[in-house]
Amino acid sequence: MNTFVDPNQLESFFNARPSEPPYFLFAAGLFICLTSGLAFAASVRAEMGRWYKNPNMEYGSRWMRLQVAFPFAGLVLGLGIGFAAALMSIGVSTVFAWAIALLLTPVVGGLIWSRIGKQMGQEALDFYIDQQMHQQS
Repeated sequence: MNTFVDPNQLESFFNARPSEPPYFLFAAGLFICLTSGLAFAASVRAEMGRWYKNPNMEYGSRWMRLQVAFPFAGLVLGLGIGFAAALMSIGVSTVFAWAIALLLTPVVGGLIWSRIGKQMGQEALDFYIDQQMHQQS
């Protein structure tokens, strides 16, 4: 059995481009982003509302983060799929489009998650300070 890989086959693998733009992948990525984004917004709103009602509870507990992280992961997944589809539709080869999407999507997702966490923490701190000021008055 010959296990040698023909360089022409390897080159055609890395240069493969879809015959038509991947509209289905782009639509699927958009759908995943929209549905996960709505669920993410609702879960953040609900968790922050619970915290505002009871500011003494532990902010950012593991369960709260988990309830917020699942929809966020779906949002990031949808962004990655849509990004790969967009790259393929402008002529980037399929392998490189997925490679770029798999490398950049977690980085962008991490930056967004970090920014959202800082913003939520700042809002919680502002609310707590405001509550303390009203109690002292």
